[in-house]
Amino acid sequence: MLGRIARSLKARGVLGTLKLSVLQPYLLWREREFNKIRLRAQAEFDRDHSVDTGGIVYLGDLVIPGENVAYGARYGPTLRTTFREIMGKLAIDHQRFTFIDIGSGKGAVLFYASDYAFDKIIGVEFAPDLHKCAAQNLGNYRSGSQKCFNLEAICADATQYSLPIVPLVLYFAAPFGLRVMTFVIDQIVQSFRRHPRDGYLIYNHVGHYPDVDALLIGAEGLQLLLDQQTYRIWGIRPEQC
Repeated sequence: MLGRIARSLKARGVLGTLKLSVLQPYLLWREREFNKIRLRAQAEFDRDHSVDTGGIVYLGDLVIPGENVAYGARYGPTLRTTFREIMGKLAIDHQRFTFIDIGSGKGAVLFYASDYAFDKIIGVEFAPDLHKCAAQNLGNYRSGSQKCFNLEAICADATQYSLPIVPLVLYFAAPFGLRVMTFVIDQIVQSFRRHPRDGYLIYNHVGHYPDVDALLIGAEGLQLLLDQQTYRIWGIRPEQC
């Protein structure tokens, strides 16, 4: 608990932390109700595929190197139904693209994405314990619907990760706050400006970080293609700026 308070003070300041503490009972109740549904579905997925992708893990309970831990979000798996809905809206030739989950946690989204014929699937996670779990899951995963078998888990801070120079689908499930996201978005746009190629950015959990939502709306180099209540899909188009 002390670790979580320290992270909140660093990321939000005293006023923001006090405001959050007042809202905390309601937020905890709302999250608990949602998590009952999400974790029940995830437990079934894990049993069917011999992996461990469930649970809620708070970063304050982990040992993570670097200062950016103060701006990261706790781990909780994306719902498979949500991911499938998003993929249904993304009309692309999957074989041309590498899919990258930034803040991949235990790797749940990597396995969902493997049902699509991506050229390669990469998970980037900065928490060593979560990365270790994802790596073990990669060795255990079994699915009759899998179409991509070229999966990789990388332990790295998103601000230090260099994007491959290939067409990309980048997935974010609100993994960190404004300070880190600002830097990462700038890196992404600069990469596509230096090496023009096709690219898409998916942001799930719209509303979790309102300031990040505003950043993406106003970011040069991103073209909003789909605006849904809980997720948005962007084209990465720096050449149009």
